Amino acid sequence: MNWFLSHIGNTIVGVIVAVLAYLAEIKGAVHVMWVIIAFDLLAGIAASLIKRKEKFCMKKVFVAIVRAMGVTVFVALLYAMDKEMHQKTVASYNIAAWLVCGFFLWSFAENMHDLTGGRIFEILKSYMNKRVENTAGVDLKPASDKNKQS
Repeated sequence: MNWFLSHIGNTIVGVIVAVLAYLAEIKGAVHVMWVIIAFDLLAGIAASLIKRKEKFCMKKVFVAIVRAMGVTVFVALLYAMDKEMHQKTVASYNIAAWLVCGFFLWSFAENMHDLTGGRIFEILKSYMNKRVENTAGVDLKPASDKNKQS
């Protein structure tokens, strides 16, 4: 039992390193996702504190951290599925990473528009909206915006 207890830490570290080595191919996509999520988090906190005059809430930071971990695990699982099932047609983990980055960039643009009122962020939001609508046929405008146009 003493031998087991003295080596359990090494075993856990070995398993973690093995998993990280297995997932080393997707580190670029994961790093990009984390950077975009971090920028969105910072912009959201700034917009919340400065424009909406809300109090800082650590709960929102933890939600963002859990969300970042969740999308990272999702992309890693898609990568593992592609690799282990020898699926070489399309890299589904790249598609998922692109989607995740797109959603967080959308949120970043909204937060920056709220924060700065800059026209460039409104233009970026509308460009992204048009691209999604033209490519996927999905209208991303909120229902309140649609009612105003009618």
